[in-house]
Amino acid sequence: MQNLGEDILLLAITRNGTIAAYDRMHFALAGAALARLIALRRVEVVKGRIVVIDTTPTADPLLDEALGHIYSSRRPPHARNWIGRQRSTVTEQYLAMLTMSGAARCEVHRRLGLFRVRRWFVRDVARVERLRAQLDAIAYSDGPIDAMQAAFGGLIHVTGLDSMYFPRGEGRRARKRLKTLAQYSEAAVAVTAALRARQAAMAATVSAGT
Repeated sequence: MQNLGEDILLLAITRNGTIAAYDRMHFALAGAALARLIALRRVEVVKGRIVVIDTTPTADPLLDEALGHIYSSRRPPHARNWIGRQRSTVTEQYLAMLTMSGAARCEVHRRLGLFRVRRWFVRDVARVERLRAQLDAIAYSDGPIDAMQAAFGGLIHVTGLDSMYFPRGEGRRARKRLKTLAQYSEAAVAVTAALRARQAAMAATVSAGT
């Protein structure tokens, strides 16, 4: 899972070419970046804040960009706030990386001859099959797993992708396991908090307008 963000985004590409959970994917990708930076010992989360402990480049341009943003903050940012400030441009950057690596391709169509519509399709099917096998192993495991596995499973849950891969009654056990993992991954916890803050802000806006 050296490219956790790309892996999650690749799993979000549906058969009809859309990106599942697109509206929250940028939060998940930021969470994936945080998980990788923690694993690489570039940052650590202390009392909810992201503290940079090593500024050595990671050789991943998007990861280095995230590290730079955190380091340039006046004070260590709260993990949930840093994730909450991410925009959908993050998703577009990761889609571009998947395209450049040959893992996915983009098709552009015109709807009604006027509107430009993009569709994304998986090219590296073998990679997706490996990821699905890894996800199954995590979701149906009972024993201990490492931090990156917890982040993978937890972020799949908070994006809602677990319902796509483990649907209905037969997937209940797997979804429950991933929900539990989301509580033990610092990255997934931060993404959950950011999503809740966004929902609260939207509810407050609607309430103020009525």
